[in-house]
Amino acid sequence: MAESLSVLLDDAIVGTLVRLQGGKLRFDYSDEYDTGSARPRCLCQCQSRFDRIPTTSSVHGCGGFFPTATPSWPGGLGISTCRRRPSPFSALRSARTALVRVRFAPPEEIDRVLARPGGVLWLSEHDVAQRLRELRKDSTAWLGRVLHRPVQPRRSPGKDRTALRMGAGSAVRLHPTTHILKPAVAGFDRSRSERASLPRRRRRAGLVAVRTRVAHFSDESAVVVHRYDRIALGGQIARVHQEDLCQALGMPPSRKYQNEGGPGPAEIGKLLRRAMPPQVGDETVGRFADALIWNWLIAGTDAHAKNYSLLLADNQVRLAPLYDIASALPYGTREKKLRFAMKIGGDYRVLPYRNPWPDAARDLGLDAAALVARVRELASLAPDVFADAAEAPEVRELDRPLSGRLVDLVSARAARCLRLIESTSVVD
Repeated sequence: MAESLSVLLDDAIVGTLVRLQGGKLRFDYSDEYDTGSARPRCLCQCQSRFDRIPTTSSVHGCGGFFPTATPSWPGGLGISTCRRRPSPFSALRSARTALVRVRFAPPEEIDRVLARPGGVLWLSEHDVAQRLRELRKDSTAWLGRVLHRPVQPRRSPGKDRTALRMGAGSAVRLHPTTHILKPAVAGFDRSRSERASLPRRRRRAGLVAVRTRVAHFSDESAVVVHRYDRIALGGQIARVHQEDLCQALGMPPSRKYQNEGGPGPAEIGKLLRRAMPPQVGDETVGRFADALIWNWLIAGTDAHAKNYSLLLADNQVRLAPLYDIASALPYGTREKKLRFAMKIGGDYRVLPYRNPWPDAARDLGLDAAALVARVRELASLAPDVFADAAEAPEVRELDRPLSGRLVDLVSARAARCLRLIESTSVVD
């Protein structure tokens, strides 16, 4: 017997997701839903190489959309697998998750889901501190509240976070959060505090980054990230649909790294130009190139496809502010052993030994001389950006040696990269 999940967009039932024999998925629009006014919820629908979800057909395959809607849950949630890969249907059913404005629920639970009362449970400073302590001990503690069942803990400095709403104002349905809190974790607290002070300094270098700060709640501290996928409308907080580049290209999270089958700069550049008007697309590719340059200069080795996102509103698409950028330099691994998450100018190697930017310009469809000039500019700015960040009050308050060491390491690497660029001529 086929299993099914009702699919809701806000509070409207738009259709049913059915798991067929063998694990294949089928999506059926409901008769009541106005498909004529429906807009694509995922850019992968625009890619001819992936299955689409057409608004003119009621029954069709949906292999390209729903698998990429599946979140990257930690292990141990009891989610069934097929050929060692997580089943998207099982993940959506078990987690009762929401893809921004999209929710999934068994048909028999629809009335309860729609009748869920509104409102916000406001937390005191002590309550927030207690939640941070729970997350430090068990990075999946927040999942227990969602799933209402025990989960297998998994220690992961990248997953121990929670989302809360901060500030005044009324809540709309589904209670959008406004901030993400990342608690201090042993061995990572200093790095996180320094990363929190860097985005506003990166903005001085012309890079658009998330707004972050370090905040204290009783005896706990956390990096507070302002959610860029939220907007204030008439005194209410509303969600803006976002998707990372794996989702936008119809790729599963397991392929976020280029050397594991994920997208590289050339493919991303083509996506950005395809999704946007020509002038906007060119400017956005330039912004993406800035991110690649910055990661090259600071040895940011984890800038994979899921660490870049797009914001979708009506028919407009734009690149989200940069987030989760961090240098691998302070952690003891020699540069010649490090590899980037994406090829830069055809090479994964972090140790600078040649000028990769003429090749990178060709991959991105940019002018090589202009791109190399931008590399020079950011290489000259990087040492001051990091030195300025190290002087931020929240970093100085830590009184730890990592700040000065990071400044020295980035300054030395930026100088080497700049010398390499200056010694190389650019031929278009």
